Amino acid sequence: MTLALLAYGIRHWRFLQIATAVPQLPLLVIYLLRVAPESPRWLLSLGHVSEADVIIRRAVRANKVSLPNSYFTITSIYSNALKKKVEEKKEVPYTERKYDFSDLFRTSKLRATTCIMFVNWFTLSLCYYGLSLFSTDLAGNDYVSFFLSGLVEIPGIILGSYIINRWGRSKSIALFIITSGLSCLLCPFPPKNVQYIATALSLVGKLGATAAYWSTFLHVAELFPTVVRNMGICLVAMAARTSSILLPFTRLLSDVWQPFPYVIIGASTALTGSLMFLVPETLNRPLPATIEEFKELHKRRRNSFDKSSIKAVPKKMECRWAIPESYGICDV
Repeated sequence: MTLALLAYGIRHWRFLQIATAVPQLPLLVIYLLRVAPESPRWLLSLGHVSEADVIIRRAVRANKVSLPNSYFTITSIYSNALKKKVEEKKEVPYTERKYDFSDLFRTSKLRATTCIMFVNWFTLSLCYYGLSLFSTDLAGNDYVSFFLSGLVEIPGIILGSYIINRWGRSKSIALFIITSGLSCLLCPFPPKNVQYIATALSLVGKLGATAAYWSTFLHVAELFPTVVRNMGICLVAMAARTSSILLPFTRLLSDVWQPFPYVIIGASTALTGSLMFLVPETLNRPLPATIEEFKELHKRRRNSFDKSSIKAVPKKMECRWAIPESYGICDV
């Protein structure tokens, strides 16, 4: 919406580019100054207990709260369990284990999930940005059409946030993507004398694409194991950026057949969206810290966390955040 208003007031594309780029500079400064701390979960998965402890205590001071008694027991168990695993089983400690992009394809389940999310984000990005780009082809004023395309994202984000927490991640995102793809597919076919139908289909498609796009960010972060999470998110985000680069060239297909861009984008989005039903559910389940725990995630198909799959932990050790089973903590 803001871009539509800026474009209406700033007609020269160079000045418009400057107006949209300058507000991003403070974010670059924040990134360079490393204001955001490292993830404690990530540090714990690597065995860096002391570093995670420093960040957690800093957060406690900033929020003016106190640590539960179970926290001190759990951090002690983490350290002892890591030493025990290295000494008795003579395994390589997490501090020496280096993960790379090849680990995303090491097991069949992780490999399938990585490929599904890759093609899914590729086509979803095509549909999301394509409906924004093609909104100027709709009937009416170009600026109004583009403004409405941005306005419909607000209910899309709200709807997506609500439904994924009620119905689960995978099924909800799949339905959002399929709805968006079918709307995009049908968009160019209504008769010219009822162009409001095409506008409605475009807005419904953009709503579904928005709900799916922003829900997928959360789902991907919950899906990949901690040890390869940053690489998994980087890979699928690269797919989205690649499709965004290729998107403007799809308009050339309209020289062959006018509805061709909509048909290609809509059909591919709907087909890849159906693959989301094969991705494991992550709602109400602890985040997998290792690739081994990711395998366990595939074995559970219920929407609620299966507590019977874990050995009992004494009440004094209970904590709100999950403990990776790979450390052998439940055996201590």
